[in-house]
Amino acid sequence: MGWSKAYLLLNECYERKLGQLALSNGALDLFKSILEDWNTSTQKAIYLQHRNIIVRKLIEQESTLSQARKLFVADVLKSDDYGAVKRECHVNSKCLERELNDINVKLEDIDKQSLLGSRSFVRILKRFPILDTADKKHLVSLITPLNVDFQTGDMSLELHSGLSKILSTKRQLKKQ
Repeated sequence: MGWSKAYLLLNECYERKLGQLALSNGALDLFKSILEDWNTSTQKAIYLQHRNIIVRKLIEQESTLSQARKLFVADVLKSDDYGAVKRECHVNSKCLERELNDINVKLEDIDKQSLLGSRSFVRILKRFPILDTADKKHLVSLITPLNVDFQTGDMSLELHSGLSKILSTKRQLKKQ
């Protein structure tokens, strides 16, 4: 095998090994906390507060309808009046449910944005092929290939001591 073929094989295998690394669960949680935008947290808190208000209003509508039903059964409330209260409660509840659904969608969007941010950070090692030579050399000094078999391209990786605390293989993460 010529030198250039061996180099290409080694490079491909190193890229594949880097692709097996991911942030450990603890580090991922830490990075999420660090990367989470303050405005996002504030907006999420506002949505949660608004959602709680809507849920309380929905409970009030249910309570009003229940009381009207009791008064109707006790023959205190006339049929027409009970029907009007029932329709009003249903209309109010439908509006509140739509509002609640909108807020839940917004909260899900905020959570998705948070996940996308952390995933893009995790995938930083997969960008190895597009790094310039100086960055590649620096990364190789932090994540060193060991026990390289130049015939098969098999190798193991040694993580710099600081990186070993926050990175692990995907197989190790599944065991956690």
